[in-house]
Amino acid sequence: MVGKLKVSFSWPRLAKASLVAGLAALTYWLYFWHLGRLVPGLSAAEIQTRAASHSLRAIFDSPLNGPYYAWERLWQAVGHGHASYLRLGGSLIALGLVYCFFSLCRRWLGAFMAALASLAFASLPWLVLSARTASADIMWLSPLVLAYLYNLVITAKNRIGLKLGLLALAAAVVLYTPGLIWFALLGAIFAAKPLWQKFRQLGWAAQSLISLIFLATLAPLARGLVIHHVDLRSWLLIPHPWFSPLVSLKGIAWALLMLIWRAPTHLPIILGRLPILSAGLIVLMGLGLVNLYRHYSRWLVVAGLSWTGLVTILAGINQAWPLVGSLAPFCLLAGAFGLDYLYKEWRSIFPRNPLAKATALVLIFMLIGAQLTYALRYSLVAWPHSPLTRAAYVLK
Repeated sequence: MVGKLKVSFSWPRLAKASLVAGLAALTYWLYFWHLGRLVPGLSAAEIQTRAASHSLRAIFDSPLNGPYYAWERLWQAVGHGHASYLRLGGSLIALGLVYCFFSLCRRWLGAFMAALASLAFASLPWLVLSARTASADIMWLSPLVLAYLYNLVITAKNRIGLKLGLLALAAAVVLYTPGLIWFALLGAIFAAKPLWQKFRQLGWAAQSLISLIFLATLAPLARGLVIHHVDLRSWLLIPHPWFSPLVSLKGIAWALLMLIWRAPTHLPIILGRLPILSAGLIVLMGLGLVNLYRHYSRWLVVAGLSWTGLVTILAGINQAWPLVGSLAPFCLLAGAFGLDYLYKEWRSIFPRNPLAKATALVLIFMLIGAQLTYALRYSLVAWPHSPLTRAAYVLK
């Protein structure tokens, strides 16, 4: 009996249990704590979400962002429109995005470095506040899901049909979000060949079923675009009317600066005009891009920078500033490679000294700890008490 108790309470088990409990507590604080009452009311975007998702018929007739509104309709039916249930869908989507990010990082960097990078991504104020706000803007982060499923498909050795079917379904769902058709086209340029090779490995029945899933999921969108022609411009993010060339160029510059310096204007999910990335993450991103290009995948760097350029153009010419947040996963993925670079470079200085490894780990833990502290204070303390935030969240 005593022996069994010693095994049950061994240090590895206690350490693992403590880690799981700590991650669960952090998840609760970031995404679920005071979800319905952290701010005094609802924002204009949340009122729009509640109105757009009041019935399945309304979603079917106006299908842009339809999957998100259908998801919100489910939570409204459960919670009768209460703010906490209205926002719960975004929090659960954010958890799925964090899992996808972790899986992508683990492929190249291993579980340990992927876990640290995922903590930085999960605590990014832009992601936290997007998750805690019932707005379809969080769907602009959904290309991360496609990247995860693409990685799952090209590395698959079994159940290829199932994984391709999930990718086809996710791709069709993502296409309901305005502007992400351009991501799909860009992805087709870089990923069409390996996907086609996997697709050809399947039998005709599996190929037909996957194609049917994709087309059937897209059918409501196609119907809506044919019947409501005005939605086509919104879906393609073509401005109407067009701004002048000078205003468009300034908008493109602001879209890029919004990542690293300051936002062009106050948005409901930022504090003042602070940028999306903190100074530490910007440094890690720069180091990570160099590390990624030299030692891992030049293809990924080119694809990521192409998507960055496309997003800044689309956001700038439309002055759709929340669209810039779709770059956050790529920036944090580059930051993960920056962490990996620092860790390996520090250890290479004293390769046989165990103190060097311990020092490197302590420095990395301090860096991630500082990011977590900053995120918690930003998202849960400073942001909800900001006068600009409280002025934006007053509707009922």
